[in-house]
Amino acid sequence: MDTLRPYLAGASILDLFAGHGRLAYAALENGAHRALLIEKNRTTAKELEDLRPKKLLKHQESRVLCQDVWTFLKVPGSDLYDIIFADPPFPEWSESFEKQLFAALPSFCHPGTILLVKIPSKVLISSHHPGFTLWKINHFGESQLAYFTYGKTNE
Repeated sequence: MDTLRPYLAGASILDLFAGHGRLAYAALENGAHRALLIEKNRTTAKELEDLRPKKLLKHQESRVLCQDVWTFLKVPGSDLYDIIFADPPFPEWSESFEKQLFAALPSFCHPGTILLVKIPSKVLISSHHPGFTLWKINHFGESQLAYFTYGKTNE
């Protein structure tokens, strides 16, 4: 959250492959305005509802959508997000998966959207995705978190 803290006040968050929703819920606790969490597993989605922060402010909102991420991404919504988290199951990660993910995201981004992608530490993520600029990568044991910005370079 330290890297994202300056961008969280009033931000809209999209959490793909939400799992336990830690990133989205931490963003809300640190000032984000709204979060949409996408999780296809019904049991996990129900747990996400139960784990929703109890102290949301009146202007904050959080919603869990029990749906496959790819189904969600096929239908561009009217909402654009300031920060998008993607934490796909590591066994699904491949070069074609990566290309499919980055190709689906622009309709949910505005210039300046921050994209965080959690990937296995053994994977070398491409920095060549149209519209996205690799900002930095943090390594955490068996995983790494790649930060991208959309539509502009990060200074």
